[in-house]
Amino acid sequence: MKYLVYLLVFFSFISCEKLSNSDCEDLKSAFINEHFMELDQILSPILEEYTSEPINNDNLGHKENLLHFVDLLTEKCSDLALNLPCYACIYTLPPKSKITVNIQPNHQKTLSISTPEGGKLKLLSIH
Repeated sequence: MKYLVYLLVFFSFISCEKLSNSDCEDLKSAFINEHFMELDQILSPILEEYTSEPINNDNLGHKENLLHFVDLLTEKCSDLALNLPCYACIYTLPPKSKITVNIQPNHQKTLSISTPEGGKLKLLSIH
C-alpha cells in the first residue's frame, strides 16, 4: 500500500505538469461541444500514465487511478467538477467506467473510460 501511495504522488506531479491553463480552456470547450478528438489528445497522455495496481477490493486495479484523475482535473481546472459515479459498472470486455463532468456555468457530460485488468486506462466516448 505504501508503494501505491508513492506511485500516486509521483504521477500527480507528472500529470500536473502536463495540464496547463490553456489545456483547461480547451477541455472546457471540447466537453461542451463534445469534441472527442480534442479531449482524447489532452486526456489520453494523462490516462496512460496510470498503471493497473490490483488490490484486495479492486481486482482491476484502476479505482484509485480514476479517483486520482477526477481529483486532478477538478483541482487543476476550476470550471470543471468531475465525479466517478460508476467504476467498472458496465460489464463489457474490458469493463467500462463512467465519469460525470460538470462544466461551469450549467453543462453536464459523461465520459466512458475503459478499465482493463492489467492494462492502461483509455478514453472511449463522451456523451
